[in-house]
Amino acid sequence: ASGEILLECAGNHRALHFGLLGSGLWSGVPVSEILEKAAPASEWVLIEGFDHHSLPSTNSEAGCSWIFRRRDLDASGALLATRFNDAPLTPDHGSPVRLVIPGWYACCSVKWVTNIEMVEDDHPATSQMKEFAARTHQSDVLERAADFRPATIERSALPIRVEKWRVDGAIRYRVVGLDWGGDRSRGQLQIRF
Repeated sequence: ASGEILLECAGNHRALHFGLLGSGLWSGVPVSEILEKAAPASEWVLIEGFDHHSLPSTNSEAGCSWIFRRRDLDASGALLATRFNDAPLTPDHGSPVRLVIPGWYACCSVKWVTNIEMVEDDHPATSQMKEFAARTHQSDVLERAADFRPATIERSALPIRVEKWRVDGAIRYRVVGLDWGGDRSRGQLQIRF
C-alpha cells in the first residue's frame, strides 16, 4: 500500500512559521493486515517505538508509544511504512519501520516501531498521549487511553492567492485556496486577514 500523505508535527506553531508540515509518498504494509493476524481479544492497540533522539522531560519519557482504537487505525488507512518517496526510510524518518496515520497529527506516527500489542480498554494513557493532549484537542489530560479522542487534524484552508478587486466602487476580495487535513468536509470556513 502507498499514497501521498500529509504529516503535521504536533509542535507546529507560529514561531516556526508553521513550517513543520509536509507531504510525501509513503509505502509499506497496512496496519489492518497485521492486526488481522492478531487474536481479536481487544479493540485497543499499543504501538511503541524506540526514539533514541528524545530525552526524558517532566512531561514525557524517552521513546514513543500511543494506544489506538483498532477501528480508527483501519478507517484512517494507517500504514507501517518502510519507504518514503520511493526510497528506503532513512534513520531520521524512522527506519526501518514507522507508523504513518493519514489525517492524524504526526506525534501519533511512531518512529522506529519496536512493538505492537493488543491491550485492554482500561490501559493507562501513555506519556506521549498525555504530553500531546492539548495539541491533539483533548478536553483534558486523561488517565485512560480509551478516554482519548482520535488525534485527527481538523480540516483547514491554505490560501494560495488573495485578489483585491474594485467592483462598483467597493473593494472586494477573492481568496483562492485548497483544503487539507481532516477526514470530512466542512460547510464553512473562517478566514482571517
